[in-house]
Amino acid sequence: MNVLAFRIPRRLVKQVLGTVTAYPLPKEFLEAWDQLPPPPSKHHKQPYRALAIALTAATGQPVRLFGERDLAESERQRGDRMLLVTDALLDHRFRLAVRAWERRVRGGHAADIELADLLPEPEKARSLARYVQFRKNGVPLAAGWVFEIATWQVVRKLAAVPLRVSDDRSQRLRMDTNGDLLAWDTNDVLRGQSQMLFGMCRVSAKLTTRAGVDDLVLTFDAHVSRFQTKWAYAKHAWQDRDGSKPLVRIPLWHKRHDDNSWITHLHSGIEAVLKANEISAIRVGQDLPLEPGGIRPSARSFYDHAVGSGQGPRYLARLHEHVRKCLPELEELQLRQDKRIVVPVRKTKADDLPDIDICSTGHQSILILCLYATTHAHSRMLAELRALANADVSPVPGGAPVPVVPGVEVAVRHCPEFLKHGVHNQAAFRDEVLDLEPMDGRLVVAWVETEYHPEEPIEAKDDAKPRLRRLFAKRGIPSQFLATDPPGRKAPRTERDEERKAKEQGHAARSALRELFRLAGATGRHLSVPPGGGEAVNPLGRDALLVGIHARRQQTGGGDEKPLVLTMVAIDVRSNASSWRTLMAGTTTHTWFPAAQGIAEFHSGDIGTSSLGRTEAKAARTRDHVEKMLRELVTGNRTGLPVVVFVDAAATRSIWPGLQDQSLGEGPLPGDLLASAGHDVAIVRLNDDLHEIGRPVNRAGGRRPADAEAPGSPGRTPKLYQVADSNRPLWMFPRMSRTIDSLGGRAGTLATRWTLSAENARQMGLPWHSYTATEILVVRAGGFDPVALAAMTARLCEHPVSWAGRTVFPVPLHLAVGADRDHPDHRAPADTDR
Repeated sequence: MNVLAFRIPRRLVKQVLGTVTAYPLPKEFLEAWDQLPPPPSKHHKQPYRALAIALTAATGQPVRLFGERDLAESERQRGDRMLLVTDALLDHRFRLAVRAWERRVRGGHAADIELADLLPEPEKARSLARYVQFRKNGVPLAAGWVFEIATWQVVRKLAAVPLRVSDDRSQRLRMDTNGDLLAWDTNDVLRGQSQMLFGMCRVSAKLTTRAGVDDLVLTFDAHVSRFQTKWAYAKHAWQDRDGSKPLVRIPLWHKRHDDNSWITHLHSGIEAVLKANEISAIRVGQDLPLEPGGIRPSARSFYDHAVGSGQGPRYLARLHEHVRKCLPELEELQLRQDKRIVVPVRKTKADDLPDIDICSTGHQSILILCLYATTHAHSRMLAELRALANADVSPVPGGAPVPVVPGVEVAVRHCPEFLKHGVHNQAAFRDEVLDLEPMDGRLVVAWVETEYHPEEPIEAKDDAKPRLRRLFAKRGIPSQFLATDPPGRKAPRTERDEERKAKEQGHAARSALRELFRLAGATGRHLSVPPGGGEAVNPLGRDALLVGIHARRQQTGGGDEKPLVLTMVAIDVRSNASSWRTLMAGTTTHTWFPAAQGIAEFHSGDIGTSSLGRTEAKAARTRDHVEKMLRELVTGNRTGLPVVVFVDAAATRSIWPGLQDQSLGEGPLPGDLLASAGHDVAIVRLNDDLHEIGRPVNRAGGRRPADAEAPGSPGRTPKLYQVADSNRPLWMFPRMSRTIDSLGGRAGTLATRWTLSAENARQMGLPWHSYTATEILVVRAGGFDPVALAAMTARLCEHPVSWAGRTVFPVPLHLAVGADRDHPDHRAPADTDR
């Protein structure tokens, strides 16, 4: 498997990464900086990026400003406290810009000693290789600033040669001040049916590390950056000041007028430095030409774009060739199929009915409460339940429950006032609608109609769904919603469109039914013996508790102290049981509940707590909380069972330093107390960040496509690829989305966006998916065979409980993430300007 990830041989680091111009700033500069007035925002002091952005705008060069935490120990020892870095020596405009920016920050006043007076002479050619430390059997260590700016010379080398798109087309790439490459030329602009919305290719690069690889690693990716010929909602704009220099990327701000309209503007600090250097500023708000020109404001994501997202596998294969051509010093990471691991092929399809296992819910029966406002939703719900029963199911609205299948009943309630969007008192209808509640042995789950269409978004304050979900949860009822079109939507124009829409709605209803039983925890048999699972029921070969730990910082509410959301889901794996039960950790008590009860308990309260977090003290409390929950898990009939913990690298490594590449296994890890008490505790770290692990672009072996330019796909048969360069048990599990695996989703494999045929022009407006992957790293084996742990991880991605595709994370972690996403407060309105 070829990936867009390449090792830099240590002997060639200096040659590949090159040099930068550095201004080491002493403690006097930091002291002066700390005396600056804070901005009128939530920052306690001026953020470093504020000056860096202004200097970038003034000089037209990439500029970064770093604090002490991003410096190397050698820099701190010689007295450096901050560091300003750029790609070339700055001229006289530099000090003028610093002085102008500071005086603007100070409201037009000058300090006795200004920042510009404290600027030192630069190191004109600081080698990045000097600040990289190589270790035996460990990843390289480097200062934080090195990882941030290391790709500047790399992308310049990629821009020096046109990128071959096809035999008769190539692209000129240009660096911008963000360190990316853009296909800026007018001939390379992507055009759809809109006259105001466009796209251009953007290539990104990142310096990173890979667990067990003792060289630095470069990864690359390609994207579509969409822009417009107007200023509304733009977050930034690109400006071409000189065809031979970097494109200047300038952020834009928005403020509200008294009449509630919004205006787009440059930050006052940027305007000040541009004026001081007599640079013609971007006149935000001026009319732009209809054709893409030298100024291109970005387009916001919620637009119905004429140009879709994503470049597709074919272009990424060309990028892979371009990297190898321009940077022959790099060595591609070697991924080899691990034939020791055989993952059962998934046989389930999107329209399969759920396999219901009442025993795994912890209850004797399930009551489905169908709440609807329209007859259309009522018909869709009953059609699915009749298909499940293979018999007529016709409950009377407002009447008693009727059986569906053994152990499952359904009752329906017509309640349009209760379900409608807008601010009103739903609690007034609660007792009338929710007249059937959970009781001993009976679990109630709600299947609820909600009015929704992506082209008619609902404001968060008016959305009934979060309020309803919390209301149900307070009564111990987990809920699943079924979307129906708002009234007034245009009917399908043709019989074919009508058939397609009916099919889509059928799939949506079937998917909602599967999710409903997933929420109930009635999927234990599917987990134990997945459909088509063959012999590989439990690759671990022993009973175990599989625990997913999810952590996320909530960005709304809580003031300065943002809460940390922490969810934990466990699967009780028993070799002699016909099903595996799913449990969820309580968020207000140190208790493990059956899945449905745990979800209801979580959704009934506030999301997260500000007492947990990622700062040193809060991370310690978070670790203590997880240890208490793990100790509680291995009690009762689960006493002595080994534990396998699944974590998302990006979400958890700042809490447990032992999950970080540079201190892998040497710092705190989840389950440390259990392990010290003699329990077998294994830890599997997952990572799906393609900027860190590298995107799969081409299957190197096996049957090849007839089109020599088309990349080989990962295929539907699940395969794990071991990273041969690593001395750790490390695998990549590539996957294709269901879109790219369908006939209508392969445009990006058959063509690039610049070589689309006229008959396929409508594909320009669609998203083009590419191949993705999850990295699987066994951090601690805990008495298990690492190969068995990788096999179990892959099996739990390949056979999720309610999805007919391969998931990013294995089931326990996938469910922990899902519980967070479904929380009523997950997307609460932000208390900040847009």
